[in-house]
Amino acid sequence: MQTTLKKVLIGAAALASASALAPAAFAGCGVGKIPAAWTPSGSPLALTMIDFGRPSITGLWSVTFHSASGQNDDWGFAEGPSDGTEIMNSGGHTPASGNFCMGAWTQTGPNTYHLNHWAPAYVPSASPPFGTLAAKVNIHETVGVDGTGNTMSGTFTEDIYVQPNGPHLTDHGYLVGQRVLPD
Repeated sequence: MQTTLKKVLIGAAALASASALAPAAFAGCGVGKIPAAWTPSGSPLALTMIDFGRPSITGLWSVTFHSASGQNDDWGFAEGPSDGTEIMNSGGHTPASGNFCMGAWTQTGPNTYHLNHWAPAYVPSASPPFGTLAAKVNIHETVGVDGTGNTMSGTFTEDIYVQPNGPHLTDHGYLVGQRVLPD
């Protein structure tokens, strides 16, 4: 009985040692490696996705938004800092009507991201008050960055809440972006 117990304990110790020294497993096709594991975070029931690594949405992008029919809806420059925030300067809107929006992003898979940002829109005015809030615009994007890390594309949904008690309008379409690189 003791001999059998010794063999089981030695076998378990050998298996634990081999597991601890084994390299990480990766899976997937195409560019990059996708970690094939999840790691626990705090609670035994909570799981956190392992970082998928590069390419990343962080950096400066030149972006163009197209309606579902293909019409150019907006364009501008978006910055995605590594802290998960986002800011966009819209070239399709004048500063008087509101040309900045801010939001947040998160990585949802290998080279894929979800962005949620808000843009206030104003009625331009030449005299005080210098613009009345016309609408609050909430834009949700789902984008993918290509293997080079220099091009992105995806879809967006735009919810427009007309102020003060106007209708709720929805638009959707697709976007494309090119990373802005230092000269």
